[in-house]
Amino acid sequence: MPYAPIYVFFTPDRQICGLTIDPDGSNLARAAPKLQWRYCDHVPRAPDAVSKYVHDPYLAIKKVAAHGFYVVRVSAQIIPFQPRPKSAQ
Repeated sequence: MPYAPIYVFFTPDRQICGLTIDPDGSNLARAAPKLQWRYCDHVPRAPDAVSKYVHDPYLAIKKVAAHGFYVVRVSAQIIPFQPRPKSAQ
């Protein structure tokens, strides 16, 4: 029996990806209740397919199998660089 597909959701800004076994993404709301999710795709539970959306497809597949969902930031979190003030000599 083949595995059920993994459903792919993103936040509107596409910075956070949610993978789930629920076609409607209802368990993603429990994982991150303040985020809105938009359906993107469904893929087979295969590393090649999942790697289109996350950096570590093996971890993602294991988390989906164990918990029913996986949420990950797929874009870099930008923190402005603040140079140190030059010390007085």
